[in-house]
Amino acid sequence: MRSDHAYRLAALVWSALVGVALGWLHHSRALEALELRALDGLMAVRSELKVDSRIRIVELDEATLATVGLPQVLWRRSCARVAAAMLEGGARVVLLDSLFPRSWQNLPPDSPLALELDQADLELGQVLLSGQVVLIDFDRGQALPRPGSSEVLYYAADSRGNVALANLLTDPDGVVRRLPLYADQAGRVRFVAGRLAKLAEKETLKLGPDRLKLKDLSFPTEAGSLRVNYPGPGGLTFPSLSFARLLRRVEAGEKLGELSGSIVLIGPGALQFQDFVTTPIDRFRGRHTAGVEVHAAGLNTLLTAAPIRRASAGLAFALVLGLGVLGGLWSTYPSLRLATLGLALSLLALTALTMALLSQGLWIPLSTGSLSLGGGWLIDLGWRQATLERSRRQLKRIFGRFVSPQVMQTLLEQPANLALGGRRARITVLFCDINNFTPTCEGRPPEEVITMLNRFFQAMVEVIFAHGGTVKQFAGDEIMVLYGAPEPVEDHAARAVRTALAMVARLKEMREQARETGFYEVKIGIHTGDVVVGNVGSEQRSEYAAVGDPVNLAARIESLAKSLGAVILVSDVTRHEAGLGQLRWRSLGLHHFKGKQQEMQVWEVEQP
Repeated sequence: MRSDHAYRLAALVWSALVGVALGWLHHSRALEALELRALDGLMAVRSELKVDSRIRIVELDEATLATVGLPQVLWRRSCARVAAAMLEGGARVVLLDSLFPRSWQNLPPDSPLALELDQADLELGQVLLSGQVVLIDFDRGQALPRPGSSEVLYYAADSRGNVALANLLTDPDGVVRRLPLYADQAGRVRFVAGRLAKLAEKETLKLGPDRLKLKDLSFPTEAGSLRVNYPGPGGLTFPSLSFARLLRRVEAGEKLGELSGSIVLIGPGALQFQDFVTTPIDRFRGRHTAGVEVHAAGLNTLLTAAPIRRASAGLAFALVLGLGVLGGLWSTYPSLRLATLGLALSLLALTALTMALLSQGLWIPLSTGSLSLGGGWLIDLGWRQATLERSRRQLKRIFGRFVSPQVMQTLLEQPANLALGGRRARITVLFCDINNFTPTCEGRPPEEVITMLNRFFQAMVEVIFAHGGTVKQFAGDEIMVLYGAPEPVEDHAARAVRTALAMVARLKEMREQARETGFYEVKIGIHTGDVVVGNVGSEQRSEYAAVGDPVNLAARIESLAKSLGAVILVSDVTRHEAGLGQLRWRSLGLHHFKGKQQEMQVWEVEQP
């Protein structure tokens, strides 16, 4: 058995290896899907983040479709009027999250519709030239991309650097967690949230190799993308207005002064546009978010300085390794209940720590850390169980030399029976001694005597265990056996008598089959009575004992057997309680025994 110190050291080594393996897996991003799911869950249950009050969403909703009542290609003039009114009302910047493609090339140049559309383009283009309106486009992966909107609108916005790419990054599980970062050859940031932030703050925005800098703030980037820190669920986080309502007010000559200082994002909100995505928060709330709200969330991340920063590789590795070791340490507790409780509390503490750090913008590996904690715990627990099982098997092999398999199983399942102390019990005691042991041993080498003795004991113990006896001790050539202890049985006397008959029969077979000298002649004494059985000794070493006069009397009956010429000599009490009337019993008279005032009748039992 290992010492506690050695076991704990081994547990640390095992759990450290688990931590190292999981730390490497985390560094290689092999467990990225699990980490993202954990991050999504934390974002869904945490309290909502601060929202920049300047951000407003204007939805092109179902009411807009019903109010404008025109094909979308004819919405230019309406968008121009509403955007101009917003700027006039004091809006800081306006985003048109919609394409305005030129789709009337086949119309005659002097067609009234073509003239109307050209005039609408010029009207909206004048608004775009104001410099505070951003027009979206998309990266199509082409070397020379064709503008998504008509060239008049595209180049009007681009002349002020206000064409922004509105691509979203969708992870393999279909969730939008990041915005791709775009910059043109002149170094101007061209993704929607970045361009809006630059115009709103009137500050420089620079994109570096792994950083995005706005004013004196630095935002970490991941493979050319910005991780969006969503402040809340889609449709419930940012104040929103219906485009249709604003259009009616503008047409009525009203001012939009309530939008003073606002950053307005005009974009699709009706189901007909099919511009909805799944965000980390949506997947747990059964909602979907409009694409324009994703850009609003990215903008809010920049304006509120709330980036999500991954823990450094060194910190993440150290955390995962430490959690693996912690799990291993918990598994060393002797009580499985305490070890499990410690693991559960550690997992709760890790989750609370992760949420607290996430509120400060630091993302630590919750899933990998939990796996390391649980993995260290499970592997060490499994190793301990395997070690204990080996020890248990060894204990069974050792214990099995002294008691029957049935008694051994009972004591292993009820270890309380091995505590110091005793109890009164009625048992039967059997003593067996080899006849002429000393003369047989004279002149023989000790090695030969030991071999003969072990062969004898092996055969006798097999017989004893087959009848449910408990070997109390070997004393030289003598065997002391108990029946009815440590586990009580009703037929202990009968078992003892049957054992004696089987022992003699087995020795007869051995003698007939033997090719060498051995011990084949014995005398056996058996007596039944009330004794005290239990463990005596100290906590460091104890011995199972049977204490009482019946034990001494059984030994004296065995000594009497040789002088009476009997092989198996049984007391009258044992004969009566055994109830084996079918056997041949022969009375050998009354005899006086030391310590007894009355004489006792003894019986010889013969082979049937």
